[in-house]
Amino acid sequence: MILANLIYISDPSAYTNDNAIPNTINYITRHNDENIFYYGNWPPTPDSAIELFEHLRSHLSFPKRYECRQKLQHFWITFDSSNAPDFINTFANDIALIFAPLFPICLATHDKIYHPHTHFVVSTTSILPSQKPLIGKVWGNYLAQVCELALTRYDIHLTVKPKTNTVIQK
Repeated sequence: MILANLIYISDPSAYTNDNAIPNTINYITRHNDENIFYYGNWPPTPDSAIELFEHLRSHLSFPKRYECRQKLQHFWITFDSSNAPDFINTFANDIALIFAPLFPICLATHDKIYHPHTHFVVSTTSILPSQKPLIGKVWGNYLAQVCELALTRYDIHLTVKPKTNTVIQK
C-alpha cells in the first residue's frame, strides 16, 4: 500500500478575493510542462481555465441559496519520494474525472523526483445552475470519493490533512 497525504485549505474565507482564481491557477501551472491537465475548458491553457472559472461565477444566475463567496477549492496530494507511484498522472486524471462532469478542474504535477505532488484547482461553481456549490457537505462528499478511488483502484491510502494557512491564495 502506498501512503499519501491529501492536503486542502480548510478556511471557508479562503479564495474569496478578486485575484483568487488567476493567482491559484497561475501558481499551479507556473512550470508550464507536460504534466498539466484541464477539464471543461478549451483550449487547454491557464488563461482559458481562468476565463471559464470567472465566467461561471459572473454570468450564470444561480438560486440565491447556492451562492457562495469561495471561488475555488485547491487541494494537493503529496507522496514520499521513496514510494511515489509511476502512475501519478494517471491517478491524478482519475481524480479529476470525479469532479469534471459538474465542476471545471485543472491540475498539475510538480517535482516528480524529489517531492512528488499534484495540485488540483476546482471551481466551486458548477456548470449546472441547479448544482450546489462545491463547499461544505458537497465538498466533503467529493473528498470522500477521492479517498475511496485512491484506496480501491490504486491501493493508495490518503490521509486527509486540512490546512488553515492560506498563504498560497494571496
